[in-house]
Amino acid sequence: MGDELRQRKNLPQKIYDGGNNDDEVYSSDQIDDSKLERKEKVFYYAGNKDIRFKTLSILTIIALFIRLFQISHPEQVVFDEVHFGGFASKYIKGQFFMDVHPPLGKLLIAASGLAAGFNGSFDFKEIGMDYIEPRVPYVAMRLLPGILGVGLVPISYITMRNMGASEANSILAAIMVLFENGLAWYIFFVALSAMMWTDFLANQDEPFTLNWWYPLGMSGISIGLAVSVKWVGLFVIATVGVSTLKNLWDLIDEKITFNTFSKHFLARALCLIVLPATVYMAIFKIHFLVLANGGSGNGFMSPEFQATLGGIAKINAFEDVGYYSEIYLRHDGTTGGYLHSHKDTYPSGSKQQQITTYPFTDENSIFTVLPKLLEYNGTFVPETVEGFVKLKHKDIVRLQHKPTKKFLHSHDVRPSVTDNKDHNEVSGYGAEGFSGDTNDHWRIELENEHDTLKALTKFRLVHVNTGCFLFSHKVKLPKWGYEQQEVTCTRVGRRYLTLWRIEGNENPRSIFFTVLTSILIFILLQCQLILKK
Repeated sequence: MGDELRQRKNLPQKIYDGGNNDDEVYSSDQIDDSKLERKEKVFYYAGNKDIRFKTLSILTIIALFIRLFQISHPEQVVFDEVHFGGFASKYIKGQFFMDVHPPLGKLLIAASGLAAGFNGSFDFKEIGMDYIEPRVPYVAMRLLPGILGVGLVPISYITMRNMGASEANSILAAIMVLFENGLAWYIFFVALSAMMWTDFLANQDEPFTLNWWYPLGMSGISIGLAVSVKWVGLFVIATVGVSTLKNLWDLIDEKITFNTFSKHFLARALCLIVLPATVYMAIFKIHFLVLANGGSGNGFMSPEFQATLGGIAKINAFEDVGYYSEIYLRHDGTTGGYLHSHKDTYPSGSKQQQITTYPFTDENSIFTVLPKLLEYNGTFVPETVEGFVKLKHKDIVRLQHKPTKKFLHSHDVRPSVTDNKDHNEVSGYGAEGFSGDTNDHWRIELENEHDTLKALTKFRLVHVNTGCFLFSHKVKLPKWGYEQQEVTCTRVGRRYLTLWRIEGNENPRSIFFTVLTSILIFILLQCQLILKK
């Protein structure tokens, strides 16, 4: 290909010799590179290896000085170290947490701290906390992002050269990056993706060779790493994806055979779709392997997932749920947590006691399952239930908030936040010693009508008087509701947002009857032994 390009532009063979002899390499003042096509520019500049190496070396040395000079100052926690340092501590201690971004950046910080001997004892809670007295290896933890910042400078230069830019323009781009300090992990992997992709495009005349496969595969790995730091890395996928379509279209224009085009297509699909997805999933696999113990993020996860974590108390729940059970009722459709109430009231609507969901279990999330009300001589009295009776499909119950003795209640009143006709307010109503009214009635709906209600089984609660479903969604109450998640009752809400499950189920009657049954069985066995004698 080099000979062919040389002949087309009447260029000396020495330009393509690879620059083994400085005297044989033509400099930019010996040739008018504006007359070269993009691919020819790539060949010309690639030939000047000595010039390229010297420029890269100088830029990298300057970058090392700019990025790492006085990296130990200040000797206190600074802005983002509050977040990344705190996450690193949790990784090292294996404590599960939740974050809005994928884990790669935090994992790298944790790995650098662990390699430097950090045991995770420092919590990075506030900006300005001293590093020296607790002997935190903060310099080592700052070095890794600093070195990646250094790497951005030569990457920028190489990317520009791959795209056929002149030496001066490539150096200018590198210098602009050199003096930019608003850098992050994500930007390094995005830049690496761009460099490898442009390198791949510069090797289109050597398909299926090592020089072709290597940048293509590294493009996919770099994209996977970028997305594993932040989901805005999807824009990198979009950028490379559009370029790939253009690249494939150019192949069609060259009128290659269908089999050859298929090979090109499959190679790009493998390296730019399968490989990034594999990298992304592998990073998350490491994330979950490292965070093997319970931590601050437990409440956001399903009970099935929580059961896989070590160091936390397992869900304390009898399997069968019956009348007079004390339960934690968790919303299944969101990460909002558990049905919750407190003494504060709504500022509008009925102005009755607030009902919310809260991510963690505490005494304000305990509700007691009580029998429905029956009308007797013009008054309402609770239905009598003897012994331990399991709850089943279409049973009608009342849920009493244990600390305040208010009943879970709904009525034709608009909620304070989602103020529209499709939603009814859900509140806490009543007082200790007051039986309430039929607006406290909720009907249990199981997926399988023949089942009884068991702990962890998904079910719905239907308000008997209005026919709406107990509902929650990712809408936060204002400060008067402590920014907890709103609970309403609606007929039109998405079905999965009306699903709940019971976590934590204790029933004194079930314990009593279990013990009583055991005693009776023991007595019967003893009687049989006596009769046999």
